[in-house]
Amino acid sequence: MEAIDAKATAITRARYDRNAPFYDVMTRGMERRLASVRKALWANVRGSRVLEVGVGTGINMPYYPPGMP
Repeated sequence: MEAIDAKATAITRARYDRNAPFYDVMTRGMERRLASVRKALWANVRGSRVLEVGVGTGINMPYYPPGMP
């Protein structure tokens, strides 16, 4: 079972790596409009850790508060 999971993980990772750059390009226009909203929302985040479910290509990471992993 582990060999199947490792193979499935490798296939999924390869697909993601191949498509991620295009995803960012396709959503760039929308992201420009949302940048100020993201900044405002993330300014209200408190605590020392973040659990971001569905992090995608990491578009929110630049908005994490300083020192937050």
